[in-house]
Amino acid sequence: DLCSPSIATLQDILNILGVSLQEFFTEPKKEKVVYSQDDYFNSKNGGGTNTWLIPNSQRKDMEPVILTLPQGASAEERLPFEGEEFGYVLDGAVEIVTLKEKYRLKRGDAFSIDGQKQHTLVNVGKTEARVLWVTTPSNF
Repeated sequence: DLCSPSIATLQDILNILGVSLQEFFTEPKKEKVVYSQDDYFNSKNGGGTNTWLIPNSQRKDMEPVILTLPQGASAEERLPFEGEEFGYVLDGAVEIVTLKEKYRLKRGDAFSIDGQKQHTLVNVGKTEARVLWVTTPSNF
């Protein structure tokens, strides 16, 4: 209460902080913690499908999806990025294919891969494969 900045000064301060006047004066919304199947949506990923588990997850540090690949199908190739990926095979068998190596995983196996390695996932089993796939930072 020692001084009262002008609106122009307040706007300059907020601009430096990367906050708009509207954001500054708006009460923060309560963050959603639990998501149900009603919140999920699907999109194409190569010959398979991504089920997005957290809407607007690209605004978060992690982005989880469930990748479903029919027999013989592959996901889109992942180009190098700054970050990492984690996956857990829920059903079926998949292969991570990098430029130099292949890694085979079956149900119950997990993987962690540096985002700098260009790679893709391929269903190498005789049934549909499902993989819980998390990337950080979000970039699916």
